[in-house]
Amino acid sequence: MNYFSGNHTWENQRSESLLFGALSEMKLKKHFALRLELLYTTKGVTHPITVLDQARREGAKRMIHLAYLELPVSAKFSVGQVFRFYYMPGIAPALLVNNHADILNLATHATSDISFPARTFDLGVLNTIGFEVNNAKLIPFVELRANNSMLPMNSYNLRNNQLSLATGIKF
Repeated sequence: MNYFSGNHTWENQRSESLLFGALSEMKLKKHFALRLELLYTTKGVTHPITVLDQARREGAKRMIHLAYLELPVSAKFSVGQVFRFYYMPGIAPALLVNNHADILNLATHATSDISFPARTFDLGVLNTIGFEVNNAKLIPFVELRANNSMLPMNSYNLRNNQLSLATGIKF
């Protein structure tokens, strides 16, 4: 789930997002590791238009679609042996690779492309909690991650925030 913050007009507007990639984990101590990731992430929101009278009457929505390459770096603190719980604080520098925005008219289902100013670089603060079963060469894991942007995306003072549930297998 992705949401914007920093501007009351855009608050509480959410959308689904996609996140996939690869990770490398370097175990430094028994319960401490450093994790590096390369992720492709989609972010954005669908926002009802309230400014333009005609667009509001027709039920138009503004849809913002952003795609980033992220390079998160996290410190992993864990407890447990076979069933391991962990917490990972970190940072996530990101590079904008796609910026697309359009207006959808809900009455006619027609779309119009619009421009949406967005910074090409973003820096997020990560907080992740997770669980893994560490009993074989394949280690399944599930984690919940919050990625909160530290930098305003544009002059509207918008910040990209993401809450994600991830699952995978380490080998």
